[in-house]
Amino acid sequence: MFRLLIHPKFRLLFVNSMLGDMGNIAFFMTQGWVALLITDSPFWVGAVVGVQGLGLLLLGTIGGVMADRFERRNLVIGAQAVEAALALGIGALVLTDTVALWHLMVLGFLYGTANAVRIPSRNALIYDLVGKEQLLKGTAANYLAYQVVAIVGPLITGPILDNFVGWAYVFIGSAVSLAAVVLSFLRHERTRPEPPADGAEKRPSPLGDLLQGLSYGFRTPTIRALVVLALAVELFGWPHETMLPVMAEKVLRVGGTGYGYILAASGTGAILFTASLSRFGGSLSKVKLTLATAAAFGLFLILFGYSPWFGLSLLLIGVAYGMGFIYETMMSTLLQTAGPAHMRGRLLSFQSTIWGLSAVAGFYMGAIANATDARAAIAIGGGVLIVVSFFILPMVSRLRETPEGVR
Repeated sequence: MFRLLIHPKFRLLFVNSMLGDMGNIAFFMTQGWVALLITDSPFWVGAVVGVQGLGLLLLGTIGGVMADRFERRNLVIGAQAVEAALALGIGALVLTDTVALWHLMVLGFLYGTANAVRIPSRNALIYDLVGKEQLLKGTAANYLAYQVVAIVGPLITGPILDNFVGWAYVFIGSAVSLAAVVLSFLRHERTRPEPPADGAEKRPSPLGDLLQGLSYGFRTPTIRALVVLALAVELFGWPHETMLPVMAEKVLRVGGTGYGYILAASGTGAILFTASLSRFGGSLSKVKLTLATAAAFGLFLILFGYSPWFGLSLLLIGVAYGMGFIYETMMSTLLQTAGPAHMRGRLLSFQSTIWGLSAVAGFYMGAIANATDARAAIAIGGGVLIVVSFFILPMVSRLRETPEGVR
């Protein structure tokens, strides 16, 4: 995996990912924290994150169509420019003490739509630059970039939230802007979408592209099985993230700095497990590993939710994220090799669209936390994920792995 960083063009994408993800992690942290300061309500913390996920959910498949029709590098740069502008806009409202809950929700929704455009194109660029043979390592490196900044970013953002909350948005805007500048130096002929495999001279309309991608996904048993598993993880596993600021402030009572430690521990666990995957993953069944890590993710979330000590909580959330990011790496790899090359952006958009569900699920996580507490909300989601993983085991176990991909 680390040998890929010798490749100068992949290195640009890797640096772009690190800077952009640092901004996005900080945005997620800051939005939830500011919502808690304004409302003192777990429900509204979940709702603010939920509307951001709603933007990703509604525009996710459209982002996949765009990735298959337009220059992917330009789509990533344009989306990051929008993300930076939105973050700086919210920061100005906070710094002038004029921010309101609806500001967080509206601008957060728009931020989610920009994510919907950026994510499929950024992920498809990995294949463009490294090819099928190095795809697993390239995907693992992409998640590694995320996890490096998932350690550093929260350690920077947490103290800012405790002392200068408005400046957190300035930090976000600066990081994302710099990411766009770095990617502007990428020049590569394969970042353009590939033509349809049948050699047709005229492409269908954008709506036709969208319907074609959806139809292919629903008709193909492989894609359908993977999407069902992804739905389970995003609906019941990752929504716990919306409650982490509540866990830090109301349950563990460690403040913004402690919140940063929780996310940094998450990133540390994920980076260790993802690096191990890059080294040993080639000898393992991708399908079985994907399903096993999804169930393990749910188990460690339950343990984290009811851990009585902050130190133990950091350990448990680290292992949980290790399982979760092995799952995400495998899922992204399987989706990219489960269909034709000219539909890669749309297939990846299934994953990014479903990612939006995990944030939208913040609405129900907040409601459960209001009725009980944040610990119960996290544990319920983890428990449901374990049960669902066993129920869909027969569907996923029928998939066949070949050198060309999963079928």
